[in-house]
Amino acid sequence: MKVLILGGTLFLGRHLVEALVSRGHTVTLFNRGITSPHLYPELETIRGDRENPSDLKKLANREWDAVIDPSGYLPRIVRMGLDQLTGQCRKYVFVSSLSVYATVQDFREGDRVARLSHPDSEDIQKDYGALKAKCEAEVLQAYGERALIVRAGFLVGPFDRIYRTPYWLERIAQGGTVLCPGEAQSPFQFIDVRDCADWIIKSLENSVGGVFNITGPTEPLRWGRFLEEIKVATSSSAKFVWVNDEFLKAQGISAGKIPFWLPQEHSQFMEKDISKALSQGLTFRAVSETISDTWRWLKRDGFSADKTTGVRIDSSWNAAKEAELLMGYADFSVRNLPKT
Repeated sequence: MKVLILGGTLFLGRHLVEALVSRGHTVTLFNRGITSPHLYPELETIRGDRENPSDLKKLANREWDAVIDPSGYLPRIVRMGLDQLTGQCRKYVFVSSLSVYATVQDFREGDRVARLSHPDSEDIQKDYGALKAKCEAEVLQAYGERALIVRAGFLVGPFDRIYRTPYWLERIAQGGTVLCPGEAQSPFQFIDVRDCADWIIKSLENSVGGVFNITGPTEPLRWGRFLEEIKVATSSSAKFVWVNDEFLKAQGISAGKIPFWLPQEHSQFMEKDISKALSQGLTFRAVSETISDTWRWLKRDGFSADKTTGVRIDSSWNAAKEAELLMGYADFSVRNLPKT
């Protein structure tokens, strides 16, 4: 196949490139040359900004078997690309998010999606899920059954540019007493970015279309096990202290402030139905492999992006805040011991 990727050098994008090349496909990149411009000198790269109509015209008079869009957030911008590319590409893959659902109780592909707070909103922080849902609608209107919509959950793996898994790897490796939010037995879902990329490419090869939840693993995973796997991978002697939702919320800690943590009332976000994708060949590598490979990359390269880039994580969360909460939680636990 000849495949055009809008981006291709960040996180999922670079794993898509590597999966395509390893399977013998021809890849063209369209990006601004800002993120890791040194990557893939052997591939055709068209420099341009997808928000600039003049740059989009650089794609004119070309044809590809498929376009993969892992970088679309605003419906207006996605529509501009569609206006240029419809008729030039046989298939369109749009990487969306599990955040598109209207509530945490909506967890199958046919369930309700979120609506914008205002019809003209482009506020990614406030309306992220609703904007992704609108982008999906634009792609489906243009490509119909030839569109593949990938509603991805938490992506984990080497070259991660969001300070979630890198936070836990670095924090647990540091050792000491580690604040672990919530309940160890809470459900936890994520997918190795390489497994996501492989499934997308295989789906293109097999002409799979439609809307799919993409997260994992197949068997239920617990939040505590994920952190324990990090402890093993980092050879850490850290001591975990589980701090319950009641205390965290009383201290003004909201969902998203501590990486990956969701209060119990939002836990269904971590129980999305993936049976449709499983029926189309979605597979997973071992949790331990994902964590070990991510730790190996992090030790080698370090975390280069700003630690709040691209995700709603409060930058005030730090070691001092953690220590303060741990001290407060010790007092809270004593005050709330069962009376005898």
